[in-house]
Amino acid sequence: MKEYFTFEGVAKRQEYWAMVIISMVLSVVGIALLEAAPLLALIVFVPTLWYNLATTVRRIRDTGNNVWWILIFLVPLVAYVALVVFGVMKSAESE
Repeated sequence: MKEYFTFEGVAKRQEYWAMVIISMVLSVVGIALLEAAPLLALIVFVPTLWYNLATTVRRIRDTGNNVWWILIFLVPLVAYVALVVFGVMKSAESE
């Protein structure tokens, strides 16, 4: 379980897309809890954000790009394009 929250190593496409789906589901759960139990929502959001960030950094590294590309996710709308682009790129070692 701890390999999902680490920034070391690489994340293959399958692991990256699984993270996207799991993060979406957990975000919906967190939003549903937000009004009823804000503290519980925070407990859901923080690990989800960390898991998302760690897996994305490892995926960017797997594609052979510099991890500073993670900053592109701070730009609205461009982040969605970047999510798909990094998700479909081949691993650097397979080229």
